[in-house]
Amino acid sequence: MPVVAVVLAAGFGTRFDENNPKQLVSVGDKPIVCWSIEAFERNDRVSDIIVVVNERVSNMVNMLIDEAGYTKVRAVIPGGSERVDSTRSALDLLKQAGIPDGAKILIHDSVRPFVEQQSIDGCIDSLDQFNAATVAYASTDTILLTEDLGERKVVRSVPDRTNAFRAQTPQAFRFGTITKAYELATADRHRRRIRNESQNHHTGRHADRREHRAQPRPGTCQTRSESAHARGVRRSILANA
Repeated sequence: MPVVAVVLAAGFGTRFDENNPKQLVSVGDKPIVCWSIEAFERNDRVSDIIVVVNERVSNMVNMLIDEAGYTKVRAVIPGGSERVDSTRSALDLLKQAGIPDGAKILIHDSVRPFVEQQSIDGCIDSLDQFNAATVAYASTDTILLTEDLGERKVVRSVPDRTNAFRAQTPQAFRFGTITKAYELATADRHRRRIRNESQNHHTGRHADRREHRAQPRPGTCQTRSESAHARGVRRSILANA
């Protein structure tokens, strides 16, 4: 059964330096993205690697992969504006490649370069018992849950620190589980968009009626044209794995 690592390197980290993507910053004479790829390249249980990049750095990442000779990298594909879009691009590619539902998928943020082999192995092993798992570290800080009070945030509760963990990556899923989750999320987003469009449409009609009552124009024939809602469909042409 395939074990596929998806390395997400499409973000630009504007809080870091928009002109110097942090995944290309060198640490120990090696770009961060290479450290992340190598972690999965060195793991004997990982069969394939997909790298998702921002198109602005695609050529550079391809060059780094070629120079390093990573043999498990099957494809370098463009990501989206958000992490969820980049993950979906990788899942779409894997679906096109005929990856079975039982395949193990490890999704990793490239800017976490020091992932340990025991973390990778732990994710792979966990999927023998569960359909999803993640790496997490116990929180050493006290976590505060807050709520809004006007312009201020006030503390609502302090959860027991023994039950608080900091989520890391890889995040691991059976392929069938993560694709189903994305299908449900997409359907839910579509329903919300339709509901919002419907509410906006009715609000516009009511406002239009009020305007007509306030400014009657006797003796004239009034027509109102309504523009149709065009749904744009984005299609990404991905490289063959």
